[in-house]
Amino acid sequence: MATDQSVSPSFDGPCKICPCPQDLSLQEYVNEAFDGPPLLQADPYQRASARFWAHFLENKCSKPFWCSYWTKGEAQRRLLKENKVNMLLLEGQLKGKRFFGGDTVGYLDIAACGLATWRSVLEEMMGLCLMPDDECPALRRWADEYTYNEAVKKCLPECLTETNSQPISLQIR
Repeated sequence: MATDQSVSPSFDGPCKICPCPQDLSLQEYVNEAFDGPPLLQADPYQRASARFWAHFLENKCSKPFWCSYWTKGEAQRRLLKENKVNMLLLEGQLKGKRFFGGDTVGYLDIAACGLATWRSVLEEMMGLCLMPDDECPALRRWADEYTYNEAVKKCLPECLTETNSQPISLQIR
């Protein structure tokens, strides 16, 4: 098991909520090692719930969507349907909340950062809408609020911040 001496995160305390969900256990380490707003709630049930939904997002939303990019026909339709059903379940987790973590960015928000920041690219690549306005209004609102959050913007590439008035787009030449 890694100790504090053997772990060298590539970010510091002020950028605690950087969107780098590749290893959520690293986010938990940062949550415990640095001062600042907590990423996980103090309540054990809420912490477990955030971890559950982060795992759900990775395995039940992201994977089917990415796999659908590489398949065709019936297999693709099945994967996209699975993704849609699961996105609607995720949508329900935002009911009455600004972020998944409540009023502030939390653990699940960071786990879902790829959904917020790269949605337009994924939709353009696939030629379909990942989160239709009429079916996922809370997720679309959350994605906008997340990417325009001041703490998050400090950690995003310039092409994903509001200084670039155009949404990121995949342009193949």
